[in-house]
Amino acid sequence: MNRTQRRRRLLLRSSPVLLLAVATAGKLLSLPILAGQADSSFAAGSSAAVVRAAQGLDTGNFVEPWKSHFALGDGHVLGANFAAARSEFAEALTLRPGPEECKVRVNLALTLEELGDENAQAGDTPQAVDFYRQGSQVVTAAPRGCFAPQGEGNKSGEGEKLKAAGDRLAEKQNKSATAKDGGKDGKGQQPADTPAPPQSKLDQLGSRSGNAQQERSQSGKLKESLSDSPPLPYDKPW
Repeated sequence: MNRTQRRRRLLLRSSPVLLLAVATAGKLLSLPILAGQADSSFAAGSSAAVVRAAQGLDTGNFVEPWKSHFALGDGHVLGANFAAARSEFAEALTLRPGPEECKVRVNLALTLEELGDENAQAGDTPQAVDFYRQGSQVVTAAPRGCFAPQGEGNKSGEGEKLKAAGDRLAEKQNKSATAKDGGKDGKGQQPADTPAPPQSKLDQLGSRSGNAQQERSQSGKLKESLSDSPPLPYDKPW
């Protein structure tokens, strides 16, 4: 066997390794580009563009696989698909993102809060309470490093965001639980054989009814204004 044949055989044997090396290099070079696209698209508020960039990151991403799920979650948040966002953030958390766990927990807790708000507005109080409870658990399970001043996991104020989310979730959970239990004690129910109340009592009841209608009107206005409220402080992809 001459030298030329040996070289050809050697090249054939090494070609899979070379192809893998080229593919790996190409993937590593594309990561910053796709990450930049996801970041800029998130800043521009383009849900579809963030999702496309995140899907590109997910293909063959063996370096930091959690990042593609995190970016996908951000894309779904922009599209107000909080159920899908929750799934992606939860998956990112299971992939052990290291110090970045804190920002993943921020977005997961905020998404659970959004889901709780959606169910509360839809009148499904038990489900709303459950989402608020899950969000609180995400916050309380955060490692101490998320709250340490100048900590590696608290570079963008993740600790303050988690604390604020925890306070809101606890408050909403308590309010929803109170609303859930309200009206079940039989108060306000009058037996059929109860004598009619005096006129003064009727006047008081009428006044209370008017107040209740006013409160319901204010509640309706509050729900209508929710779309104009400032967005929750989600962490961007990069």
